[in-house]
Amino acid sequence: MHTLQLMLVEAETADDAIMQVSGALEGDSGSVVDWSDWHEIGGRWQGHFDGQNAAAYSDYAARRKFDEMVQQRQAHMANLWDRVKNFDVEDAVNNYNPYQDFSEKMGLDGFKAWELKRLCALLDDNWTTDTAVYDLDNWTANLKYFKGRCELAPEMQFMVAVDFHH
Repeated sequence: MHTLQLMLVEAETADDAIMQVSGALEGDSGSVVDWSDWHEIGGRWQGHFDGQNAAAYSDYAARRKFDEMVQQRQAHMANLWDRVKNFDVEDAVNNYNPYQDFSEKMGLDGFKAWELKRLCALLDDNWTTDTAVYDLDNWTANLKYFKGRCELAPEMQFMVAVDFHH
């Protein structure tokens, strides 16, 4: 499965931003993302920003795509909440048995527990397949640092489209 993620970095040019993202995503032992087995700049979303793989936040059309991705994350969180809000966490804790595998412990609610875990990861600003937008300069899905940088120098804040496979 493929997922588009916008990587956020501060750079002088779009080419510099792409180089920064490429370098940051390639750790000493390969990919720094534990949920992805490979990734590529652009990939299935080649030319995502009017034919380019990177764009400055100061570009209106690019900023609209950024806003759409943030809204996508929020909509996904709301959808997850709708699916898990009736999950009985207290019952799961009270009946926890470390000698059973997950599916035995949770029965039919096992999938809801997994979705609850995904929702909590997003709420905690972890980088997941569902994050959609990630600040590589601060290694967080929380966008407050990016927002602060945009207020100071929006023309130096770049979004790079990356196709992650998971």
